[in-house]
Amino acid sequence: MASGNAGFYALLLGQELQAKHFVFLILLTAVLSVLSYKFIEQPFRDRKKIGTGSFLLSVFFAFLATNAAAFYVYQMGGVLKDVPELGISASRAAGHNHAAYNDRIHDYNRKFVSESKQKVLVIGASFARDWANVLLESRFSKKLEVSYLPDPSGSSAFAERKKEAKIIFWETPGKDRIRKLVVDESKIWGVGIKNFGVSNGIYYNYSGDDYYGQRTLMHKGTLQKNDVLKSRWQDRYIDYIAKIIDENAKVPVFTPAGRFISHDGRHLTKAGAQYFAQLFDAELANIISGARSR
Repeated sequence: MASGNAGFYALLLGQELQAKHFVFLILLTAVLSVLSYKFIEQPFRDRKKIGTGSFLLSVFFAFLATNAAAFYVYQMGGVLKDVPELGISASRAAGHNHAAYNDRIHDYNRKFVSESKQKVLVIGASFARDWANVLLESRFSKKLEVSYLPDPSGSSAFAERKKEAKIIFWETPGKDRIRKLVVDESKIWGVGIKNFGVSNGIYYNYSGDDYYGQRTLMHKGTLQKNDVLKSRWQDRYIDYIAKIIDENAKVPVFTPAGRFISHDGRHLTKAGAQYFAQLFDAELANIISGARSR
C-alpha cells in the first residue's frame, strides 16, 4: 500500500520523492490501515452484529457499485471530463489516443514508391516515431516520402531502403552499429532524446499564476545523456532539448497555444509534434536542401 501511495504522490504532487515524503506516506499508510481495520475489517468479521444476510447483501452491492464505476471509466477511456490541454473531450472519449498517435507510424513501415518526393527513412523505437510525426506535421510533409523501420537488424527491407533514402533519421545508434550495417553516414542524422518531467498531473493541478507558463526539470540524467549524444553526433544531432531549455535547466510543459507538449513526460502529443515542427523549421529546410544537392 505504501508503494501505491508513493506512486500516486509522484503522479499528482511532486517531481521527486524525498525522505520527508516517505515518512509522511508511511505514517499515512499506518493511519489508513488502522481505520480500515477498525471500521471495515472488524465489523465485517463480526457477523453476529450485522447478520449473515446483511453481510452478503452489503458485499454484493459494494461489488456491483465498484464494478459499475470501473466499467463506466473503461467505456469512457478514462476520460471523465474535458481536458483541453490534451485536446480531450469527455463527449468524444477514447482510450490511449495519444499513444495511438505515436503508434500510427508503424503504418509507414513500407517501401518507397514515389518518384518525385524526397525519400526519408526513419529508424528506431518510440522516439523515432515521435520524430516521424514531427516530419509529418512540418510544412515539408507533402514533399517527403517517409518510410519507417523499428529495427534494421535482420530486416530484408533495410538493404533496399537505406540505398534509396536520401535522408536517414536514426534513434541514436552507435557508430559501430552503423558501420556493421554498412550505411552511408553522410545520410544519417541522430534523433535526440527529450523529457518533460515526471507527470502532467503535477502541472494540471497547479493553481498559481501563469498556468501555461509552467516549466519543469527533466528526469534525472536526461540532460547528461543528451550532452553525451550531442558530443557523439555533433552538428548531425536532432537536439530537442537545446530548442527549449532555459538558464535554469527547465523546459516548458505547454506549447504557446496552451496544449501539453507530452502526454506522459516522454512522448509527443500531436500539439507537441506541431510545436517542434515549427522549432526545427530552419534545420529541416537545410537538411532537405542539402540532401537534394547530393
